[in-house]
Amino acid sequence: MRNEILTQSYRELDRDIVLFEGYGRKEKDLVIETPATQAETMERYEDLCHRAKEIEAPDPVYQLIKNHLNDYLEAMREKVEAPYRNPAGRLLHCDGVFPL
Repeated sequence: MRNEILTQSYRELDRDIVLFEGYGRKEKDLVIETPATQAETMERYEDLCHRAKEIEAPDPVYQLIKNHLNDYLEAMREKVEAPYRNPAGRLLHCDGVFPL
């Protein structure tokens, strides 16, 4: 029973990471980031990082998954922080436009 609850915790964390990443890709492409949205986004990101670091890993399989989640979140950091260094960057990027 204990592992079923822990497995569910891992699934929920994985789901929340996917939803967060999807939020960053779709909804936020429509707005220029502000200090308010930066604070909200970074708070959500840091919460995910904290959950991934604190989740229990009682055996090597859970430890492998935990390490993967932490590595994935660390790799995502640049993607999360970059729009706030250059807010107009998303507006200036155009897919499918050929240079003259």
